[in-house]
Parts: sequence; C-alpha cells; structure tokens
Amino acid sequence: MLSVNPGKVADLRDSLLQADRTARLVSKGSDFQRFEARYLGFRQQLLAFIETHEQLWGDLLESLYDADQEDDATGENPLD
Repeated sequence: MLSVNPGKVADLRDSLLQADRTARLVSKGSDFQRFEARYLGFRQQLLAFIETHEQLWGDLLESLYDADQEDDATGENPLD
C-alpha cells in the first residue's frame, strides 16, 4: 500500500473540497452529464483513498496511545 503523510492527506481533502466548490459552478453544457458522472466517480475513488489513509493513521496513533497507557500502568519505560 502507498505510504502517505497525514498532512498530505489533509491537504488532499482540502483540495477536493475546493474542487467540489468549483465544480458546482458548472451546471450546463452539452457534455454536463458526462462531466458530472466522471467527476462524481473520481470524487468517490479519491474519498475512498483518503478515508483509507485517515483510518490507517488513526489506527497507528491509537495503538501508540494504547502502548503508552500500558507503559504508564506498569511503570515501565520503553527507553530503558
């Protein structure tokens, strides 16, 4: 799986929101329906990518927090 920096994932989500705002300005034209279908498909794939990586980072942070709590409870220092 591709490794992605959590800050970059947040930037990607922000960029997607900006693209959504801009795409709302497009509301007519002979190829509007094709544009809309392609954009929504792209958006769905990108959101799945973002959510997967946000979940991975969240799980990693949670596991680090859990390990830290266990060390505090036992009085162990992982650096010793």
